Amino acid sequence: MSLFYQVEPTHVKKQTGDFGKVFLKTCRGKTKKEIRRWKHALTEVAQIAGYHSKNWKNESEMIEDIATDVSNKLNLSAPSSDFDGLVGMESQMTELEPLLQLDSDEVRKIGIWGPPGIGKTTIARYLFNRHSKDFQLNVFIDNIKRKYETTACFDDYSAKLYLQEQLISKLTNVTDIKNFSHLGIAKERLEDKKVLVVLDDVDRLVQVEAMAKETSWFGPGSQIIITTQDQNVLKASGINHIHRVNLPSYHNALEIFCMYAFGQKDPKDGFSDLPYKIVSLVGKLPLGLKVMGSYFRGMSEQDWIEAHLDRDGEIASILKFSYDSLCDEDKRLFLHIASFFNGEKFDIVEGCLAKCVSDVRHGLRVLTEKSLISKFLGTIEMDKLLVELARKIVREQSVNEPGKRQFLTDAIGVGEVLSDDRADSSSVVGFTVGTFDEITWTSERAFERLSNLQFLRILGKGVNPRSMNHMSQKLRVLIWHNFKMTCFPTSFNPKFRVKLKMPYSKA
Repeated sequence: MSLFYQVEPTHVKKQTGDFGKVFLKTCRGKTKKEIRRWKHALTEVAQIAGYHSKNWKNESEMIEDIATDVSNKLNLSAPSSDFDGLVGMESQMTELEPLLQLDSDEVRKIGIWGPPGIGKTTIARYLFNRHSKDFQLNVFIDNIKRKYETTACFDDYSAKLYLQEQLISKLTNVTDIKNFSHLGIAKERLEDKKVLVVLDDVDRLVQVEAMAKETSWFGPGSQIIITTQDQNVLKASGINHIHRVNLPSYHNALEIFCMYAFGQKDPKDGFSDLPYKIVSLVGKLPLGLKVMGSYFRGMSEQDWIEAHLDRDGEIASILKFSYDSLCDEDKRLFLHIASFFNGEKFDIVEGCLAKCVSDVRHGLRVLTEKSLISKFLGTIEMDKLLVELARKIVREQSVNEPGKRQFLTDAIGVGEVLSDDRADSSSVVGFTVGTFDEITWTSERAFERLSNLQFLRILGKGVNPRSMNHMSQKLRVLIWHNFKMTCFPTSFNPKFRVKLKMPYSKA
């Protein structure tokens, strides 16, 4: 890490200005070899991403920011045990190594492709954890698909600019990047840096074009890893080095199940052939094995027998089986997370749901133990298949009357509820208007019947901002992108607000 304190990096690199004058004095009496070595070292130092004291208004803020960054870097460099016991990772790495060409100066873009639940993100994280220390700069950007939704109100160029800005910010640990005016800045800042970039869950070409369009943007030896369900995204990006993630062998599938069921790779004594039967029923998809193994963990052999495993091996049925085993409070928490809080910070969820669930912290621990959620950098992550399961359960609360459901997660349901002046919608506690949803209603009283609304996220278009006049006072979370009013109405006074986020707004 470099800190340029009251000196310009270019003066250090070229030994000019006041720095150059002092450098010349320092060189007196030294050999040409020593001076050449010093100049080379200063040139190298000036190219290391770091800090410039002129970017801070006062030194106390600078010291605090740098100390925090150093602490974060030390945390990231500490040996991780998160991947201990993962089954089949070495064989995945063996297949990936020829694609990576880590000993080469070639800049490579590599795709990791496969269906949901098969372990693409796990493989990418394992690879990142294993090799990130070998690069000058590294970043793992997860859930690109969900993060891209925040750019819905941008034009295509602005969306690319925003995504590229996020990439540079995370790579360089500079949170307040200014004058990011064109898409050539990534090349300007990274073309001499060896970087490892992982873009996880990409689903659109524009995302790759924004953050890794050309290999010439990055320094020699850089690696760009992209995970996706859509092979066409990789092909359209010109990525020819693709690792297809296949289902594990039966032997590895059994090991995955046993790791979550017993904490070891083999069945425990006394369980006869039950683990083998369950793996045959569940199939070899890692997510299903993980969820079912977590469900059976700690049970006796008799409990396993009584679990009535004479059921369909389809993954949806497997996941529903684990959901059905939860108590009512944990089921409620599961549905809240899937419908609204997936990707949110743990502490925010605890605050938001304190009045809805009796013991949120205990419930989060239960869901984690059962592999229904996971924790990554302090945020809650739920697999896409589990999210779909939850949404199906919510829809089934009232198939024909969306206003009687707990959550609304699709534009059709939201539109029906907000356009029907006669319907009783007091059951709805939360809904989302997605980035690409466009709701067509103009009533200022659209929220009047939603008397129990607590969680509201509006990312798309078509919502009348004056409907805020009739917003529920029980509202705890309000996320509204591109809000058109300059201030809230006087009638808006939610007593229980935990989170307020309104980017790209006029307020």
